[in-house]
Amino acid sequence: MSESSSLINKLKTEEDEDDRCFAAQDLAEYGEETGVVDALVQALQSDECRGVQEAACSALVQINNDQVSRQAARLMAEEDAYVRNAASDILAESKNVPDELFAEMLMNDDPDLRIFATVTIDNRRVRSLLPMLVELLEKDAEINVVSAAINALGNLGCRDVRDDGSSDVDALLTAGRRFPNEPFITFAVNAAISQIEDEAAAG
Repeated sequence: MSESSSLINKLKTEEDEDDRCFAAQDLAEYGEETGVVDALVQALQSDECRGVQEAACSALVQINNDQVSRQAARLMAEEDAYVRNAASDILAESKNVPDELFAEMLMNDDPDLRIFATVTIDNRRVRSLLPMLVELLEKDAEINVVSAAINALGNLGCRDVRDDGSSDVDALLTAGRRFPNEPFITFAVNAAISQIEDEAAAG
């Protein structure tokens, strides 16, 4: 049995929680071997010990390959809040997450997934996805998704005029007009515009 297979077996079957934690930590060195990422993801999803879940999450962050990114994107649709937050943390820490992976999440039917994707884009400072955030501001029917996009655009946006003559500020104002009776949206829009203007003034 290979070392990675032995560690996977320990992670899945050992009764002692510390042994499972150590197995998860050690598996970070074998991230490219078959079954390692899947075993860590399973531990993150279903192990009853939070310490083991945390060790599995840390190992996945260290492995940081395409398989990890795609599994983390899938986990962001989970109902368990801890698992969703861990998946968001993994994506936030990952060095090379394809834009199309975020795009898939932003187009998902699940509004919670769109929110988590937007927050993660904000945390990662993924400016290449600004056009998709603008589309959320202009079209998404879920107010909490729009709110997350407003905050993200305030952090990521600029006042540069695009090819169609519009700007990020225009998109924020559009979001405010879509929800005129929601004070927290008005506040978020004004805060985001102020942030963009302050950054522009600072050079």
